Amino acid sequence: MQIDISPADWQKLEQLAKDTGFESVESLIGEHVRFLANHESARDILSLDDDELAASAAMCDCGMAELDAGRGKDAIAAMEEIGRQRGFSPE
Repeated sequence: MQIDISPADWQKLEQLAKDTGFESVESLIGEHVRFLANHESARDILSLDDDELAASAAMCDCGMAELDAGRGKDAIAAMEEIGRQRGFSPE
């Protein structure tokens, strides 16, 4: 089998293989292909069941209601606040 991968993507895969303890890109890809081959459907593994999907949608609805009510916060300001709470400084 041959898979066409751009040089930039190959470099990313080389780094990923190194960072995750694989000896090569081939061994990294081989492990992932074996994983997919040994499961009936990757979609079944990676998807939410009905209860998880309903809970996720409810959390999204709650968040959207918060924003609609004007209780939203700028993302950068929120991250800075979280950082300060944990002792980080932007400097």
